[in-house]
This record gives sequence, structure tokens and C-alpha cells, in this order.
Amino acid sequence: MQGFVYIGGVFHTVDDPLGVPGSTVINGVNDLGQLVGFYADANDNVIGFVGTPTPEPGTLALMGSGMLAGLGFLRRKLMRWILRA
Repeated sequence: MQGFVYIGGVFHTVDDPLGVPGSTVINGVNDLGQLVGFYADANDNVIGFVGTPTPEPGTLALMGSGMLAGLGFLRRKLMRWILRA
């Protein structure tokens, strides 16, 4: 099972580690942006958890390429400014 949570303007996917419908419940998001909740294991033991959402690798690659493009643009602007002076 998969769900979504919206934190800080970004949607994050939440995967149920057991894949059993209704076995994982997210109660909320704490002040650190961590998901808090509980799940029931195969023996019906209820276990609490705190999970930190992490961006998917594709998101990190997109952010990195955007930063590189921004640095290239900044370098180009600086070189034009230096050549004018």
C-alpha cells in the first residue's frame, strides 16, 4: 500500500512496509517534519514509529541539475560584468 503526505510544500510518498491494508497508521507530523504513527505486525503487536521522509533519487538529481544550471548562468553573468569593466 502507498500513501502521500504533504510537508513543506512537497508531496512525499509513504510506503507500507508490510503491504497489508490498514496495518500502518500515520497520526501526524511532528515539529521536525517526521511522520509519527503505528503499525501492526504479523502477530498483531502494535508498534509505534517515527519516520523521516527523504526525497526520491530522481528529485535529488533534478535539484542538482537545477543548481548546476543556476551556477552556469551566474558564471556567464559575472564574466559579462567583468569584461565590461
